Amino acid sequence: MIREDQIIRKATIRLLPILMASFVVAYLDRVNIGYAAPNMSHDLGLSTSSYGLAAGLFFLTYFLFEVPSNAALKRFGAGKWFARIMVTWGLASMATAFVWNETSLYAIRLLLGAAEAGLVPGVLFYLSGWFPESVRGRVLSYFLVSGSIAGTVGGLVSGYLLDLNGVFGLAGWQWLFLIEGFPALVLAVVMYLYLPDSPSEARWLTADEKRVLLGSIDATREPSNDIPSTVAALRTPRVWAFGLIYFGALGINYTVGFFVPTIIKGMGMTNVQTGVLSALPYLFGMVAQLGWARLSDFAGERVWFAVAPLTLSATSLLASVLVQDPALNIAAFTLAGLGVFAFVPVFWTLPSRLLSGAGAAGGIAAVNAFGNLSGFLTPTIMGHTKDWTGAYTFGLIVISALAFAGTGLIASLRERKHIGSVAQADLR
Repeated sequence: MIREDQIIRKATIRLLPILMASFVVAYLDRVNIGYAAPNMSHDLGLSTSSYGLAAGLFFLTYFLFEVPSNAALKRFGAGKWFARIMVTWGLASMATAFVWNETSLYAIRLLLGAAEAGLVPGVLFYLSGWFPESVRGRVLSYFLVSGSIAGTVGGLVSGYLLDLNGVFGLAGWQWLFLIEGFPALVLAVVMYLYLPDSPSEARWLTADEKRVLLGSIDATREPSNDIPSTVAALRTPRVWAFGLIYFGALGINYTVGFFVPTIIKGMGMTNVQTGVLSALPYLFGMVAQLGWARLSDFAGERVWFAVAPLTLSATSLLASVLVQDPALNIAAFTLAGLGVFAFVPVFWTLPSRLLSGAGAAGGIAAVNAFGNLSGFLTPTIMGHTKDWTGAYTFGLIVISALAFAGTGLIASLRERKHIGSVAQADLR
């Protein structure tokens, strides 16, 4: 007798390592500018506003190209399209080592955003075709914890790479971009050769295993949530509701990624100390991400398991402006990161369940794209308020307020539409 849990375990072992590795590299190449910022800004003569704009421009083209990228994913297949994404972003990330002023930095960040667009929403859509909803929380946590792994590894490795300053005539920040961008090219080859487009094309599943797995996925699919096209998805209120919620959460995520290293460096820390301390939100977030998603699956509850960690994250970021002691400040940033990382995989169980049909790929991409616009807004707010006021205080207050608004919106959806449990899915 074929057991569903054995098939799911096989699919997890076969798919998740390569998908996780791709997100580790993607997330690191997205936020490593935060580790490079103090030294790079000095060499290029960047103001805090200029750096903030450069960090945020990534998300402008990321937003514009995500929905078209997911449409291309459906046309070309996962293996080919993910490989294309990884080659282009790897080259763009490595090219960042050779920027010479703020204009060239702006251009390469725009190219990097266009290149990477589609990976995360593409994988989220891809996994929804492989795993039934009852286990999707933990599966998504395995993939999304890669961001925490990237932050942890990035914090530890980037500090040492910055200390390569002067080797072969290159600055430390140039070595950082060159070395951290290269793995994407290697992973692209692996992705192209290894990744099946769907369960029906997986040579490592038997015919009976494919039938059982696809039957289980179809059994948890809600036909009433079918979206016929990408255009229809963009007209669907639940898509924009989820986008607004995600927007508030990612504001904290990118504050931790782009500005916490600079804030910690400003406390008088060395490059290595800054890297280690900047890794703490990701290290603790990694544990919380995996454990919290499992608890959500076990409890069969989604919304309150999303509201609680996002509330913790917003409260902790707000607390960071109220304390002066460096240790308490770092603790507040760590809790802010922990909360938002625990939130993300639980949050994504909702769109991946409530958006189905031909337009699901576009709908999921739209949620992710709109949410990631906060990656453009957050650095802009933080950079300008720092230049105007001399401190990050006002920017941190605004970002925490946006996250609080997200918690209120998702809680109100739970009350009005009863979307909290795995068994309920009526959000129109």
